Amino acid sequence: MRASAVSLGSTRRSAGLVTAFILIAAGCSDPGEPQHRILHLEAVSDTSLTGIVGTSVTPIPTVRVTDEDGQPVAGVQISFILVGNGATRNHAAFSDADGRASVGYWMLGVVAGTQRLTAHTNGATDIGFTAIAAPGTIGRVLTIAGDFQSATVGAPLQHPLRVRVADHFDNSIPGAAVTFTATTGNGTIDGGAAITDAAGIATSGTWTLGPVPGLQLVHAKAGAAQGVFTATVCLTPCQEIQLLFVRDGLVYRTNILGGDVRVLSNRPSATSPSWSPDGQRIAFGRFTQAGRDLYVMNADGTNEVLRAQQFHSPSWSPDGTRLAVAKGDCWYDCTVSLLNVDDTTTAPVFFAAMAAQPAWSPDGKKIAFVSLSGDDGYHELQVLNTDGAGLTVISRRDPGAIYHPAWSPDGGRIAFSKCQLDGCNIYSTNADGSGLTRLTAIGNAVNPSWSPDGLWIAFEISDFYDESAVAYIAASGGGTVIPLINAGYQPAWRPSTAAQRR
Repeated sequence: MRASAVSLGSTRRSAGLVTAFILIAAGCSDPGEPQHRILHLEAVSDTSLTGIVGTSVTPIPTVRVTDEDGQPVAGVQISFILVGNGATRNHAAFSDADGRASVGYWMLGVVAGTQRLTAHTNGATDIGFTAIAAPGTIGRVLTIAGDFQSATVGAPLQHPLRVRVADHFDNSIPGAAVTFTATTGNGTIDGGAAITDAAGIATSGTWTLGPVPGLQLVHAKAGAAQGVFTATVCLTPCQEIQLLFVRDGLVYRTNILGGDVRVLSNRPSATSPSWSPDGQRIAFGRFTQAGRDLYVMNADGTNEVLRAQQFHSPSWSPDGTRLAVAKGDCWYDCTVSLLNVDDTTTAPVFFAAMAAQPAWSPDGKKIAFVSLSGDDGYHELQVLNTDGAGLTVISRRDPGAIYHPAWSPDGGRIAFSKCQLDGCNIYSTNADGSGLTRLTAIGNAVNPSWSPDGLWIAFEISDFYDESAVAYIAASGGGTVIPLINAGYQPAWRPSTAAQRR
């Protein structure tokens, strides 16, 4: 209160009014000054809560402020201090007429476990709230052991399959039922559904392979999520099955039976690696300031040599003596030539104009290539005899763009990628152009490569802004896209040896 607010009259009346002013002032307080009262803070909602990660808890944490007489106190600031990565509506709130203050909401963080919230005001004991955050619904099934094993047809695999079931925030989910089902190759899995343990891990029974050689699959499903296991099945004891790919401009080799990944090239900017028919050498291009040059190296990365400048996109002849190569930017203008792998004294032989990305047929008699239009798209897939005669149009021109033809090991079909308004996908067709089949529908699939047995096609899942990946699909009709390499592009499957072909 202010004395100026009191109107003073005579001196006698003035003395009485001053006394009244002092008494009134003694019962008032300036909001900016401490009230010197003993406050008590109590919880008026449960302090031990449960909830799901990423959701709000109920009831909402609420406290009440009272004085030493148990009367509610309004206007007291309560701070709500959160430990962890959740969120609250109110970092601070003032008590209402009933002395109550609420955090507004408490959104739990995304990490399962105990989370804490503290209500605090000066002069009172803090009130603590705890919430046990449980994992969310099943979001993913992660393969952690047993993938990429190999054995002969009909044999049981040595190691069981193990998965970890997690929610969308990667919290492991205990007590989830996981079913393991052999989906290709007519194999079997012992036992019924497996239940995840405290770490969210479930283990399958024995996987006995079916009678179909090649790649066999098991799907592990929990809720709507699933993981995929692959086994390589051979008629005789399996040899290494290797795949080349490019990562960060370097050529890598991986053994898909065991996941061993090794870098081969010692300098960056490599592109389009290609195995020799005997699997002993690798040809590839390398970007330079002037364009792209052609290199050849041993399969272990040694003895890397420059073979020809301004040539790239190599494809080996079946006898391993020649390479079909491209020259030019190969967007609007490009030529294909044939050159001897080791005889550097012989000049390249011109093969086709406005042609890119050659692929030599397994019988050595034909070369498939992309016929450019000089415009964006409107490509054709064409096949020409190696003597320059017998042109066959496999896929005629339309607004789409065709890339990277690849022959099946038996020469009966050609896979390629085609980019249209709905994106790029993998197709295959008979060698005469009939029987066109679309194998993917993901919109970013390019660079197909056939497995040595002709049952699968590896390809690049292209991401022009981030890391691309390598996956594969069944060559017979597409279906499930199976991840193979998380970061890589331009896959090339190693040709099989005679032992593997039996």
